[in-house]
Amino acid sequence: MTDLLDRFIPNRSAMDFDYAHYMLTEAKKGKENPVDSSPAREAYRKRLAEGCNMNRTRILAFKNKPPTPVEAIPSDLFAAPVHQSKTVKARRYIPQTSERTLDAPDLVDDYYLNLLDWGSSNVLPIALANSLWDSTANRLFRTLKAGHQSRVGAMDLNNHIMSTRGMDGQIICYM
Repeated sequence: MTDLLDRFIPNRSAMDFDYAHYMLTEAKKGKENPVDSSPAREAYRKRLAEGCNMNRTRILAFKNKPPTPVEAIPSDLFAAPVHQSKTVKARRYIPQTSERTLDAPDLVDDYYLNLLDWGSSNVLPIALANSLWDSTANRLFRTLKAGHQSRVGAMDLNNHIMSTRGMDGQIICYM
């Protein structure tokens, strides 16, 4: 039998039919005849129900009870002394001043533009208007005036191939 059952159809193998019958028939008899009921008798009935595991309210079982856990870790492992050495991480040094400051006068502040890309060879080209700037070498990398009619809107660097897309819709790949 598969474990994939309909969630509204109870699992008959997990049901306690005697308990379900009792809950459907006998429990109503005690409520119908309040003369026999006293606080002491009610307390006795509750303690008896707890002792016999009869204080459940559900009569349908939609899944089997989980199996009893098997002791996965032998208890003799807990008896052995544990020597844990505390390794202290070296504190990360954060400088108070910047190493370099990107001066990008033509960098357009637009959320939808992709003007920076970090290449796998640790090259960081930046698209500024119609030119590409190499931030690692602090120099002009390439002028894009010949290819795009307007400014660069997106750029991607993949190994040695760089692709740019201008706002005019043209995509140009450079080797």
